[in-house]
Amino acid sequence: MPNRLNLQLDLWKADLAAEPAALATHAAPAVTSVADAAADELRAAYPKGPTGNLKGRVRVDRDPDADPAIAAAIVVSGAPHAHLYEDGTRYVRAHPTFYPITNRGGKDLERSVSAMVEARNFTVSGAID
Repeated sequence: MPNRLNLQLDLWKADLAAEPAALATHAAPAVTSVADAAADELRAAYPKGPTGNLKGRVRVDRDPDADPAIAAAIVVSGAPHAHLYEDGTRYVRAHPTFYPITNRGGKDLERSVSAMVEARNFTVSGAID
């Protein structure tokens, strides 16, 4: 009788196919936490102004119908004049706030998710600044 090696590739493929959804479920709390923290930091950094719109219209959007393999939250500065505050005009200097805060949060999240992926015995490549 010949020796047989059963790699059970079907089981391995099924496990691998389920990995993105499992990782997204595992990463979702970190994604939500980073987005909420960035929104809170934006609210604290923006001036109140005469209407309070700049602070008051910062929100975190989540899509309840999103693909289960995607953990996502979007930080939004919804004030109609947010771009004027951020970029400035020829009369008012720029106050870059949104991107520095959200980029820092994104890097923190990237490190956290990379650690989660490595903990699941995958290799993560590419530089994280």
